[in-house]
Amino acid sequence: GLGVLAVARGDKDEADNLKAAAAAAPDVKKLADAAGDPATLKKEAAAISAKDELLPIMWAFKPREKGGLGFGDKGEGIELKLISLGKKPLPAKDLTTQAPELKRMAEVTRGIAEVTPDYAHAEYVEKMDAHIAALRDRARASGLDYCLLVTDKPLDGALREYLNIRQGRF
Repeated sequence: GLGVLAVARGDKDEADNLKAAAAAAPDVKKLADAAGDPATLKKEAAAISAKDELLPIMWAFKPREKGGLGFGDKGEGIELKLISLGKKPLPAKDLTTQAPELKRMAEVTRGIAEVTPDYAHAEYVEKMDAHIAALRDRARASGLDYCLLVTDKPLDGALREYLNIRQGRF
């Protein structure tokens, strides 16, 4: 059989990512500090999503030795800690001793969760617009009619509009 392997390199190398993560860390801490106040958190998230990229913000989940915020004295990655908690609950004594760090981890996670939809929405809209433009251009280049249907309009109205446009061409 035939196999294909595609390998892509990101736009930034590791050093650039670490630098961007270090620059974004104070913003992530602001988000975490605001986690208990929904109005402040929303305001901070809007400001931060307007100036920072998502990757440096998400980098906070990495271990401290890799540029993340880390968890506990050893600086374990927040993401890895969440995964381990999902697999095996903490014993009661560990829960008590780790309570402040667990609380902070939850605040960081809540803060990042607030800012993430802003990026997802913007990226989705950008990619969808590019996809629609590519479909339109390819259809027109092939001599096909193209009519974008908006799903919040009744289909019969969209069909009538398309037929009127088409009738005007002949």
